[in-house]
Amino acid sequence: MNEGPAQKTGFISLVASLDHYLTVILKAMMAVMLLILGSLVFVTVVLRYGFKYSPFGMYESLPVIFAHCTAIGSALAVASREHISVPVIFDIVPQSWAKYLDVMIFILLIFINSVIFWESIGWLKKTGFFMMPSLQIPQIYPKSCITIAAVLSILFCVIRIIMVLFGDEKPEWFSERGQEKK
Repeated sequence: MNEGPAQKTGFISLVASLDHYLTVILKAMMAVMLLILGSLVFVTVVLRYGFKYSPFGMYESLPVIFAHCTAIGSALAVASREHISVPVIFDIVPQSWAKYLDVMIFILLIFINSVIFWESIGWLKKTGFFMMPSLQIPQIYPKSCITIAAVLSILFCVIRIIMVLFGDEKPEWFSERGQEKK
């Protein structure tokens, strides 16, 4: 998060705090899930190939954890501005347009994630209540990661838009490229 010379208002401080704490919490959750995932993969390999034993349900739980970890990672990519973007366009347009172009990119991301969210809700209604055979849980739990990722990405897009328009936030590469056109 880049802080501009303008003093932050109470609302901007609240949004910046929400952004910071949500990012920290999601990074911690992702780290824990990656640790669990790595441990489960190691144990699964050792048990399967070392002892010819495969615990019931362990193999099926790995993709579930991986999917949720990926969902959180995709939202964190939006939060840290590592989403797909075309920085060369910012070199072409005047600096006065750059802020609005940045906002337009986040609006496009909101639209894409809204469509994904909407479609995932319909998908969950159709397939989410079938049981996973070995885990004996409804498939809505592993499949909800797509919905979670879309909601978190939309939230981070809204936060970025607020910070760009009112908090004077710019992408890191913006200042690195010497983008100070007048």
